[in-house]
Amino acid sequence: MAAQWIVVSAPGTEADTVLALMKGLLDQWELPGEWPAVVPVIVQAGVDGDAAGCHCRTPKAAQELIDAIQRSATAHAVALRCVA
Repeated sequence: MAAQWIVVSAPGTEADTVLALMKGLLDQWELPGEWPAVVPVIVQAGVDGDAAGCHCRTPKAAQELIDAIQRSATAHAVALRCVA
């Protein structure tokens, strides 16, 4: 139901920063207009876990995420389809 979130944060990020962001996500069920720089990616689960929306704070974070997923997919002989 789009109410499951994964917040990816930089190592050493204060728990209060992530908890405040998570509270907003769970209360509003939508992405904030902006979020802290220490959180490059927020992942939103799709219905029944069949998909996931990866919301990136910057285009650079998006490209780094796509590159990392592509490397992993290639290493495991998995076909990858990214929709931007």
